[in-house]
Amino acid sequence: MRTQVSVLLAIVISLSACTSVEQYRESIETTSEAWEEQQKSLKAFQQRLTQSMNDWKASYVEAQVSPLDLEGLSEGTLIRLDSLGTACKAFGPKLTSLEERLQIFLVSEWLENQKYLDQLNEGLETGKLMGDAASQLSIIETVLESAKDSMGDWDQQLQLLSTQSTETCAAFGRVVQ
Repeated sequence: MRTQVSVLLAIVISLSACTSVEQYRESIETTSEAWEEQQKSLKAFQQRLTQSMNDWKASYVEAQVSPLDLEGLSEGTLIRLDSLGTACKAFGPKLTSLEERLQIFLVSEWLENQKYLDQLNEGLETGKLMGDAASQLSIIETVLESAKDSMGDWDQQLQLLSTQSTETCAAFGRVVQ
């Protein structure tokens, strides 16, 4: 009798675990796909940001002039060059700040919360979810929303900074020529 109760209890527990896994399967799979897509977007943004920083550095280096190049230029031209040089240089810290915000997000939110998604996916594979699946999904969805919102803001900032730095540093070069 005791053996039959133990077997019956094991079957009930097994069925309830399967039900729990199946209850969340679609949500976990959908969230995992959204996570992977957002991760690709974050990586692509990181690459664009790196390229913009490299472009700015190249423009800034090109905007450097030797004192010999400045000889014979009018006082007004020298003031304009100084102003454009200062403006061109200022884009470096702005791009660096954007990169720092991205890195902070990646470490403190993205990587920190990926463990929940990993646990859920592991639960799908093993047939047993660990912890509160609904709570973990909620955390992951919040991070996904935060990433989408931040990406929109960061994209706008990067486009503006890239355009402005290119124009400003190029203007410096045109004044010198």
